[in-house]
Amino acid sequence: MIVVNNQVVVQEGVIISGSGFASAPDISTSTETNMFASGSWMASGSNVDGVDWLLRDGAVLSSTGDPLVTGSVETYDDAGYSPGYYLFAQNNAGDYVIGSVTSSSESLGDAVLTLNGEVVFAREGDPVDLDGNGLVDDGVRLRTFSNDDLILTEDLQAYVAVSLKDYNDNGSNTEVGNAFVRFNLCGLAGPCGDLDNDKDVDGDDYDIFVTAFGSSACDGDFAVCADFDGDGVVTQVDFQHWLVCYRDFVGNPLAAPPVTVMGDFDRDDDIDLNDFAAFQACAGVQSESVPCRARFDFNQDDIVTLQDADGLANALTGPAGGTNN
Repeated sequence: MIVVNNQVVVQEGVIISGSGFASAPDISTSTETNMFASGSWMASGSNVDGVDWLLRDGAVLSSTGDPLVTGSVETYDDAGYSPGYYLFAQNNAGDYVIGSVTSSSESLGDAVLTLNGEVVFAREGDPVDLDGNGLVDDGVRLRTFSNDDLILTEDLQAYVAVSLKDYNDNGSNTEVGNAFVRFNLCGLAGPCGDLDNDKDVDGDDYDIFVTAFGSSACDGDFAVCADFDGDGVVTQVDFQHWLVCYRDFVGNPLAAPPVTVMGDFDRDDDIDLNDFAAFQACAGVQSESVPCRARFDFNQDDIVTLQDADGLANALTGPAGGTNN
């Protein structure tokens, strides 16, 4: 039996409400549950007739025989692992990962991880970049995914424990070690450039990029999904990638970046002397940097100069809550 907030949601002998299943849950099989920080919950189990299922907040997310991802001929199956599902997780944005075995005829490639029922992002047998140099040149492949050992973050990073095998093991599938690996899922759950993971590309995403610009992986402002080229630093190269994504989303190949409040460099909802000090720096050696242009290029000539000073003067509001006369 599974009870959520004093309500029975799964019970032996009772077909799961709204599922359309032909039989009830089998209490003798393994049932796994997990409640997440958002209050959402997921559970997996099997019915008396052998159908495996995965629920989220009471609704059937997938079951035996369903397509692995949208439009796929490969399906969820339990021939190689009787429970069918070996892990599941979600983040507070509602994105979810399912780990399951499939109907693949390749017995050493039938365990996968999927995101939102839309894409397979990892499969046993895939090569692994152990040293993080961006190349799969370390001579190892994924052997298995550990059961119930995956975390999915708000910025779409999936962390999971795995076992490894030699890249060329001639089918022996011999374990050679274990690892805790990260899968970067940026751009898989929503449109390219959606840095706040709200399924659109707009000024909020641009603000995130501007804040992250110039930061490296160990800095507090670093946004992993803004680092398009994966070099650990958010640079002008990444900005060009983001701008292409934004223009694709709005359907305008010449669209300028969206700016929510021109002049508010420190994004504290006012335009005051702190922003004026930032403008002075921008009009000097930083005149072409992305953050400077985002907030101070009032005449839209792609550079910040003293010619933009009039625009800043007109925008000045003083400290939050005050007015300028």
